[in-house]
Amino acid sequence: MRIRLFFVLATLFTVPAFAQGICAGGITDPYFAPQFAPNNVSIHWETAQYVFFSNSYLPLTNVGILGHNVTVIQTAPEVGPPQGWVPPACGSGTASLGSLPPGRYNVTWIYMIALVSQPVATYHFVLDVPSDVPIVVGRRVSFSEYRQPSRMFAAVPPLVPGSPVRLVVNFAAAGQWTIAAPTAEIRGNAIAVAQTVTRGGPDEMALYLLDFGALPNGTYHVAMTQTVVDGANTYPATESRAFIVQSPPPSAPCGNAPPESSPTISVTRTSAGTAHLHFEESRKGYAPAYGPPSVVDVNSAEIDVEQPLADTFDYEQPGAPAFHETCHAEDIDLGALAAGTYRLWWSPIATLGGSGPYSLGGGGTFIWSGDEMLCSSTPAFSAFGALVSLKRVAWARPFATAFAVNGNAIAVTDSINTEPPPPPGGPRPQCVNTSAALGTLVPGDYTVNWYVVDIGARNIPELLGTYLFTLLRPRSRAARH
Repeated sequence: MRIRLFFVLATLFTVPAFAQGICAGGITDPYFAPQFAPNNVSIHWETAQYVFFSNSYLPLTNVGILGHNVTVIQTAPEVGPPQGWVPPACGSGTASLGSLPPGRYNVTWIYMIALVSQPVATYHFVLDVPSDVPIVVGRRVSFSEYRQPSRMFAAVPPLVPGSPVRLVVNFAAAGQWTIAAPTAEIRGNAIAVAQTVTRGGPDEMALYLLDFGALPNGTYHVAMTQTVVDGANTYPATESRAFIVQSPPPSAPCGNAPPESSPTISVTRTSAGTAHLHFEESRKGYAPAYGPPSVVDVNSAEIDVEQPLADTFDYEQPGAPAFHETCHAEDIDLGALAAGTYRLWWSPIATLGGSGPYSLGGGGTFIWSGDEMLCSSTPAFSAFGALVSLKRVAWARPFATAFAVNGNAIAVTDSINTEPPPPPGGPRPQCVNTSAALGTLVPGDYTVNWYVVDIGARNIPELLGTYLFTLLRPRSRAARH
């Protein structure tokens, strides 16, 4: 392996507060931004030109601190990459500096090649650690003003620039308690929340509201500690989640209206390295009016999106007019996602005919490689000649696929069996791609009804979807003379 050396003069600069990193669509490369959390200062980096140093197949970042001088060295490996390794288009990460006293620090950021003494590039910038961080104190609110979270806290939509960002903090337990107001510190994109609850007092439950005012675009990581004091015993409990402040585009046009029970989920990687979701669903209604969607919770396994919805009537109420199915589509950014399986909850918070709010469930599952969506709970149909295939997320892998052709109507059935004991840790969603070679078909238009049947349960075929394809007449080749 050969690496071309390009030496850069040391550069002194500071990152303006409004600057945007190269991975987020900006022009600053490399980009450095301080992040402040309780008892920890870190520097977030983004780079495209030095990605081989910052995010290689053998990443090595060393941090040294001497007084008010900080040195960060990112070293490219001297050995060649493994076969098939492709560097990311843009690299990002965080270098932790630990707990630093308030003051101004001189940071030197160096890009090196292992076993080569001369730096490839050196950058200098100033880091200011604030002496104090504003503390936000929660105010008590009623259960009629805000919905009670199912967990310690929840972000309140809409989460858009220019609107106040709020968290609702919840405590509920049997017995009588003194429930103190929570406090929060925000440093960069990190929010630390603390609350103390003491046995003995007037309440069984309470809601508090933390109001941070308007926050800029970005993903905010919230860590909360709720400490319960019961006599001489103390029981701390922690919870960590993230939410995203963004300006989603206007509601997107629908493609083919999906069945109500099977929304369309499509996730693609943006040039900034984030995951972009296109979502479509069908719902009963009359004249639905949707507000902007908000990513209120994103973690390693689940993503929660909430969206205001108002409609003229409640179709479930006696005497309601006849409803109709409406297709609704949205595009929204999910931030940078690690590879994994994600359960997506898309919940309209609905006011129907003046009543509510109601949380209407919806969503699905997708499997993400880190760069692309491998499959989702939205079945993806394909046809190549007389070979038809269906790819989707499933909890059980089919052991047989059968088909029947009746004129231009084709029924394909995948068989699964959920009766045997599940694997250790329980069943897990997986990408499943089943196919059926239909044999000789005459050219024309065909309709495929694809079913799945669980022989270990009800043994009743369940329709996965209806799909259309056209088999073209083969081209005739002119005779050669």
